[in-house]
Amino acid sequence: ENANYREQIATAYADSQAAAPGPWRPGYHLTPLAGTLGDPNGLCQVGDTYHIFYVTSPLACRTTQRTPSVWGHYTTKDFVHYCRETIAVYPDHPRDRDGVYSGSALEKDGKLYLYYTGNVRHAGNFDYIHAGREQNVLRVESAGGVHFTGKTLLMTNDNFPADMTNHVRDPQIIQRDGRLYMLLGGRTQADVGCALVYESGDGSHFRLVNRLSSAEPFGYMWECPDLAVLDGQPLLICCPQGIPHQTYRYQNAHQCGCFALEGDFAAGAALGAFQPFDYGFDLYAARTLKASDGRVLLFAWMGMSETSYSRNPSASQGWVNRNCLDWLTISPQLAAGGCAPMPRKLSELSDKIAAGTLSVNSTISEGTQLGRMCRRMMLKRLTPIDCAASTYSLSFRLRVWLRTTRATLAQPTIESATNRLTVEEPSVYITTIASSSEGTDSITSARRMMT
Repeated sequence: ENANYREQIATAYADSQAAAPGPWRPGYHLTPLAGTLGDPNGLCQVGDTYHIFYVTSPLACRTTQRTPSVWGHYTTKDFVHYCRETIAVYPDHPRDRDGVYSGSALEKDGKLYLYYTGNVRHAGNFDYIHAGREQNVLRVESAGGVHFTGKTLLMTNDNFPADMTNHVRDPQIIQRDGRLYMLLGGRTQADVGCALVYESGDGSHFRLVNRLSSAEPFGYMWECPDLAVLDGQPLLICCPQGIPHQTYRYQNAHQCGCFALEGDFAAGAALGAFQPFDYGFDLYAARTLKASDGRVLLFAWMGMSETSYSRNPSASQGWVNRNCLDWLTISPQLAAGGCAPMPRKLSELSDKIAAGTLSVNSTISEGTQLGRMCRRMMLKRLTPIDCAASTYSLSFRLRVWLRTTRATLAQPTIESATNRLTVEEPSVYITTIASSSEGTDSITSARRMMT
C-alpha cells in the first residue's frame, strides 16, 4: 500500500553504499545492505550457480514502526565470491502487502519459481493468532532467475484445516516421482506445532495429504519446515517455538533442528526425537540445498529479532550486524543409528581459513569480559586445524555464549600487542589465538586435553 516503498528502499541502499565502510561487517557471512535480515529462502542450484534468497526489511533501521519485508537475493559459484542481485519479490499485492515471508524455489521447465507466504495484518483489536492475520501462499516466476513476475495467489487460510490458527506459513516445495509436495509449518487452535503436507501435479493446485506431528506436543508452532535425506534417512527440519529452556539445551529464543522420519512423509510417517542443530542462542530458520556434488548444504539465520541484543551499534549505520546468514554442510555419516546430524563449515570456507587465505576476523582484547570468557572456553571444546612448531592455530565452536557478553562484542578493544584473542564475527568461532607466554601455556594445556 506504500506507493513509494521501492524508492525508499533504493534510497536506503544507495546511502549504505555511499557510506564509509564500518568496522562491523563480517568477513564472509552474508548480511543485509540495509536494515535487517531474516530467513534464508529459495535455496537452489541452477547449473553452476547457487541462488540464495532471504527475507529482509531494508527500512527497519530507519523507523521503529513495522516495515514490510522483501526477498533479497545473492548468487555465488564458489561460496566465497557473491553477487548481490536486485530484490526478487516486493510486497506489492493485496495478499502480501505486510511482508513477503519465507518460502522456497522450484526449477522446472526452464523457469525458476518462488513459493512464499504473503503476510497481511488487518487493523483492529486482534491477537493476530486466531484472527486479524492472513498467511497466503503465492508464487512468482522467472526465466532468468533474477527478475520475477507473474505473481499468483495459490492458497489462503481458507484452504487450511479448520483446526489451524492463522499461523500457517513457510512453504517448502519438494519434487518426488513426478509429483510436487508442499510442506507448511503450522500452529493448531490447541497451540500445538505441526507440519502440513500438500500434494500437486501442476504446482498450482494443492490438496492436503498428511500432517506431521510429534507423539507428544513439542512447542506451539513449527516454522520453516524442510525435508533432507542423509544416507537414506529422511529428516524433517523445522523450528519449534515455545520450548522451555533447559540448562544445556533449547537456549535459543526458538529452536532449530530436525526429527528423523520413519515412513513416508506424505503418508503417515512417525517422528523420532528432536535433535537441535546448535546449542547456542542464534541459529534459526535452517533450510537445505542438495548440491550437484551430493552434499546437503544447510543455511541458517544468525541473530534473532526476539533477543535483547538484536539491535547494536551498526544500526546507526543503517543495518544490523547480528543479522546474517551462515552456511554449513551436514555430515551424512551421523544420520544413521539415531545420531544427530552434525553441521560443519563448508569446505570451501574452512580450507581457506585454515590456509590463511581468507580473513574473517575482528579483534577482541583478552582484558574484556568476552576475552576472559573465551580463554575459559578454550579449555573445553577445541578442534585443531593446524599446529606448527612456534605457533598454534586452533578453531573451536563456542557453544555457550553468555548474553551479557554481547555488549562487549559490540564494542571491541583493538590492541596491537600479541597478547590478544582474535574472534571471528559473527558466527561465534574462535579462529586464531596469537602467541604469548600466557596464551601458549593455555593452548598447551588444551592440546593435552585433546590428546
